[in-house]
Amino acid sequence: ESRRQPLVIVMEHLDQNDDLSMQLLAELLSQIREEQLLVLCTQRQRPGEEPVSPVSGQLLRLQPLAPQAFNEFMDGLLGDDPSLRPIKPFLRTHALGNPFFAEEITRALADAGVLTGRRGRQRLAGPLPDIQLPETLQALLAARIDRVPAEDKRILQCAAVAGSQVTLDLLRAITELPQAKLRQSLQRLVQAELLVESRLYPEPEYRFANRLTHEVAYNELLRSQ
Repeated sequence: ESRRQPLVIVMEHLDQNDDLSMQLLAELLSQIREEQLLVLCTQRQRPGEEPVSPVSGQLLRLQPLAPQAFNEFMDGLLGDDPSLRPIKPFLRTHALGNPFFAEEITRALADAGVLTGRRGRQRLAGPLPDIQLPETLQALLAARIDRVPAEDKRILQCAAVAGSQVTLDLLRAITELPQAKLRQSLQRLVQAELLVESRLYPEPEYRFANRLTHEVAYNELLRSQ
């Protein structure tokens, strides 16, 4: 295909791939000569970790958003209601220019009743309270998961064991819940933006809103569970 037209191959979450996938990537790149081919790989790098570098290539580190870009992102995320003026500097300071962290903070504030409305049209529900938020994105996601009802949390953890996506039939087999009750819990998890309904036919399928949410939900499980 790359001999007919320019081609881009994307491999996401390089840090989560198994050895066989990495060998396949290395084999692919070793055969690239003059083809019109760009291979783009993404990975999360935790503090203190070295990036995965199976082959030669160019490493591009994504930096936090610059102040002006972050302000524009916040305007699109929250809106321009005058009541938001005191909270935007707080988000800018706490999220450190990370848009994903900022999104999760706004979800946590909405869960706590501090923010009301929908994306792009939110407002402050009252005087800005003394807000105490976790210092890391993982801790913030864990706190959001802990706030959902106990039965919903158990279903989320069952889904995490199954993988990044899971069918309704498999979840019903794991949880042994009636389908109606299971669907109600899944709907609440979708509304909380922890899960996404990714397929309706031939059978409903759900996936985690993002890889990090899946990771946090799974890591909260005890080994005995």
